[in-house]
Amino acid sequence: NSHSVDLVVASSVDPDGDPISYLFQIDTSEGFDSPALMESGDISQVDGQNTSWHVDGLLENTWYYWRVRASDGMSQSPWSYGKFFVNAENEPPATPNVVNPGNGSEVSDITPVLEVTPVTDPDSDNVTYRFMLYSDSEATQLVAQGETSEPRWQVPVELSNRSTYYWTCQAVDEHGLSGEAMPLAQFVINIGEMIPDHLGLTPETQEVEVGQAFRLTVKVLDSDGQLVEGFNGSVSLSVDQGTINPSTLTGFVNGVWDGQVIIDGVYNVDVTITAQADSGITGETGPITVTCALPLPPERVYPEDNATINKGDITFTWNVREGTRSYDIQVASDNETKDVIYQASDITAAFIQVPSSELGDLLQPGETYYWRMRSVGECGSGNWTEPWSFKIPFVEPELTLTYPVGGESVAAGSTVTIEWSYQGDVGDTIKIRYNTGGRRWNTIATGVDVTSGSYDWTLPSTLSGRCRIKIESEENRTIYSTGGYFNVE
Repeated sequence: NSHSVDLVVASSVDPDGDPISYLFQIDTSEGFDSPALMESGDISQVDGQNTSWHVDGLLENTWYYWRVRASDGMSQSPWSYGKFFVNAENEPPATPNVVNPGNGSEVSDITPVLEVTPVTDPDSDNVTYRFMLYSDSEATQLVAQGETSEPRWQVPVELSNRSTYYWTCQAVDEHGLSGEAMPLAQFVINIGEMIPDHLGLTPETQEVEVGQAFRLTVKVLDSDGQLVEGFNGSVSLSVDQGTINPSTLTGFVNGVWDGQVIIDGVYNVDVTITAQADSGITGETGPITVTCALPLPPERVYPEDNATINKGDITFTWNVREGTRSYDIQVASDNETKDVIYQASDITAAFIQVPSSELGDLLQPGETYYWRMRSVGECGSGNWTEPWSFKIPFVEPELTLTYPVGGESVAAGSTVTIEWSYQGDVGDTIKIRYNTGGRRWNTIATGVDVTSGSYDWTLPSTLSGRCRIKIESEENRTIYSTGGYFNVE
């Protein structure tokens, strides 16, 4: 669903009493350079009233940046900026997943810690985690409950040994809206000594992808193959090659152990049970085969291939690829991307805004540049995309004196604001001079920042008659602008 908003500004005042109009812009990019940019056109100010612009088509759960400036037809004010987040509908947070104790596991603590995966809220609200512990599988006999800001909670009451419990958790946003509760997970409190006979390890063989959790069930059995309760020992696992991350290992008996393989290969897992009254028994799984698939390249959005963009801060955007951990980007001056002039890695968002000092200032008007990306997953980097090109347009450098331009009347000894506009590369500074007739030009100021757009000049009290102003680039004297004569009284 789309939404609308009224952007409102207070009335501005023009020192010359000229009519004022406003230009609004709104975009999903802070650099105001994405395809979503919308512009109001000139909106005239009505005296005594605020000025507003009604905007439709805004997307839910999206940040918007907007700005506005005033104009009297001769010059413009600086931009005024604002931003807001569209959140018209409150949506529930996601459902957490069980971390520990896993479903069907045994624990040796009568006040265990229950842990779930962290979740995020689609409206960017803060979330809390509501834990509920039951003594029956129908979740009708509540034993304890609690709500925390962290995705873990320690049971506040002592549980009974040799007893089975069931627990669940749901996330709640700061407005009290709760998400769906995760399915009930079961665990057994099992504390005490037992002497094992042999192990039951299931499944014997598994096949999983890199980064995917695999599950190994360890059961301590007697000579008849029956489950032995109350074993007080520890579990150790070893792997014949590669790297496995055993997040929950010691003491995890008669239950489920979740591991994660971070490189591909074929593994055999050796399991050893050590008891107080026994030197230990061992068992070994069959092969656990781990496969690896490289992530697909990202789908680029902006700038499009063969696009023309302006210098300054440049925002590159793309669509997120499932199974991707981060992204790499390169910008080069050749289509074979051998001459790389900018690169970035470990980008986790679907965009990157590159400051002009890192890229935009290096780009030459009229030249073509190329950018490419690749996705990075759990098992490595994918292929680079084909380079897309973009061009920086060439703008003819020009200085334009906008005040005084001739015909004005000013008083000797008063202060006159000299104003100008410019486009293209006219250099960083300008020289300002005046002439009262003839060939001689008198210097008013040097080293003036061209981006300031104005300079306050106090006329000499002895100056009278006609006078005119000239502004000139200090880096290229062929770029200048001269006004007509104005009268000094």
